[in-house]
Amino acid sequence: MTRAVAILLALALAGCGPQLVQADVTRFHDLPSAARSFTIMPAAAQKGSLEFESYAQLVAAQLQARGWRPVAAKAGAEADTVVVLHWGAGPPHTEVWSSPSSVYGGAGWGGRPWYGGGVWDPFPYTETRSMTYYVKWATLDVLDGAAWRNGSTLKLFEGRAVAESTSPAVAPAVPYLIKALFTNFPGVSGSTVRVQLPVGP
Repeated sequence: MTRAVAILLALALAGCGPQLVQADVTRFHDLPSAARSFTIMPAAAQKGSLEFESYAQLVAAQLQARGWRPVAAKAGAEADTVVVLHWGAGPPHTEVWSSPSSVYGGAGWGGRPWYGGGVWDPFPYTETRSMTYYVKWATLDVLDGAAWRNGSTLKLFEGRAVAESTSPAVAPAVPYLIKALFTNFPGVSGSTVRVQLPVGP
């Protein structure tokens, strides 16, 4: 199935059920099976962000639901792990495709053309359309807390969720990307899976 046909099919089915956010999630990890204590930190480029504080609460809720214990983010905090959240958007890209069209402005019986042999063709022309997609992503790294306090980096988990939509807005997508990262957490290391999440009200 071509991308254009898939787009048309998705649009046709949009009214047949709940809308879905689709995210491709890739994860690598070497996490111990036991739950850990954690501190959530922003990526360097997003320190001091109020938006980060909102998303950090979503990450904390996901970890606590799995038995992990939060530790306040402060200097010298003795958490087992440091969780680093980062999000952003990639460059947009435009898809162009052609589809059958019954619009006809030339000669023919009733303004409609005929094939040779007198067979009427109801869709003899194509119509070109285009759609622009915007890529959004979120990454989540779980670092060893003791190594982090000693100034080094030892990753226990790294995950990335990527989705695209026709809206350039990033903020509405981030909660879904976080939820996708935690779907079947921690997942199979080295795998990429497509996660589908229903769109909320």
